[in-house]
Amino acid sequence: MEVIKAKELTEVFDELEKRYGKNWYEHVHVDISTDADSTIRVIITPIAFRAFVGKEVKATEDFHDVVAGKKMGEYLEEAVSKIENLEEKLKEYENPRIYVTVSEDEMKAYVTIIPGLEKEMPTIDELIGALNKSGVIFGIKKDVLEKIINEKMTYQQILVAEGKLPEAPVNAMIEYRFKISRELEGLDEFPSCTEGQVLAEKIPPKDGVPGRTVTGKEIPSDAVNL
Repeated sequence: MEVIKAKELTEVFDELEKRYGKNWYEHVHVDISTDADSTIRVIITPIAFRAFVGKEVKATEDFHDVVAGKKMGEYLEEAVSKIENLEEKLKEYENPRIYVTVSEDEMKAYVTIIPGLEKEMPTIDELIGALNKSGVIFGIKKDVLEKIINEKMTYQQILVAEGKLPEAPVNAMIEYRFKISRELEGLDEFPSCTEGQVLAEKIPPKDGVPGRTVTGKEIPSDAVNL
């Protein structure tokens, strides 16, 4: 068993490919979790290992050495226990695993899919369920989720939700509709206009529009830097 620590999932996949080759997922299983400091922790377990009950022990091992100091019943009980644990462990990998990553400012959310042994890809409902379970409820891109499933996009971190930035309020203003001729600039003459001509227009104020993070938190409009 090995452990990899990283800040981004992309770093994890690069390291796995470096250690085990491009098709690393054919050789090892990975369990991904996140520590309190947001560090990604990956536990690597080999897929293939032989449990020997009713089978030959590997040629590099001596059967008498393996069971030395143990009663045969104890040895068989331990071997059966290993098989049961293996079967239970394999059940964890039957279905695809979905990992959700939310950016520090909660304005973006990503998913990474590890295909299962029996079922390769999740459904859209399962993806949305995983996002909701991680607190992502706003700005989910359903078209991207469909693309992920249709194109079987696995082992990569994909942006699937984005928050909405707030819009700042706008003050009322006067917009002038006439310009002084260059010939009159600096002179004591006044510009002329025709009867009924609109000289200025008052533009009413505009309220700000609050934004929202992917986790549903409201961002007040006055949070915009003017």
